[in-house]
Amino acid sequence: MDILTKLADQALRQPPPRGTGRYHYVHTQGWYLATAQTTSGRVLDSRIEPTDREFWVAEDGSGRIAETRDGRPSRMSGTYEPPGLLGEFVTGDSVDALQATLLRRNPTRSPQGWLKLTQELWTRQVVSPALHAAVLRILAAQPELSQDGPVTDRVGRPGVAVSAQSTPAERYVLTLDPGTGGFLGFEQIAPGPAGAGCTVWRDSGYVPDTTTRP
Repeated sequence: MDILTKLADQALRQPPPRGTGRYHYVHTQGWYLATAQTTSGRVLDSRIEPTDREFWVAEDGSGRIAETRDGRPSRMSGTYEPPGLLGEFVTGDSVDALQATLLRRNPTRSPQGWLKLTQELWTRQVVSPALHAAVLRILAAQPELSQDGPVTDRVGRPGVAVSAQSTPAERYVLTLDPGTGGFLGFEQIAPGPAGAGCTVWRDSGYVPDTTTRP
């Protein structure tokens, strides 16, 4: 996709992430389908729960989650000691080396896997311009991705959407900033009680502690 190649070039020219400190800070919002079921699996109730999530994490897995669902603190909220939030950060300055690292993270090389990995990166760590460009170059090389044209995301921002069909009934949609290629949001569209979910990215940066925002 020519548009993704162009956005990768723009991404590499973006300024470095804001802030300094040992913690990655990421702020996301989401809308997820929640259901209440009997032990036999009969659905008693279903509703969309709006979610707001702030995430602080250091390389040793320490950090904090401040999350609300339907306006109430979720059970995930709290402070975590090492290695409670441990995850593998993807870091580096070389686009080629970062692409090699990303290829190891999605061994099946499936297009839906690349969209889910993109969402995972942007919601769990600060993304550098080099990593940003590496992701977009990989996406641009996926012939099975579809470009869905200009869209408006859940919070009113203009975007460019690309999608992958996981099954005949399930589709993943990734929305990108048309000016920078930055991640705006990810949506899973599928039937059934677990088949709806949307995440939008709001902010990120480096901070010195688990109460500071960039």
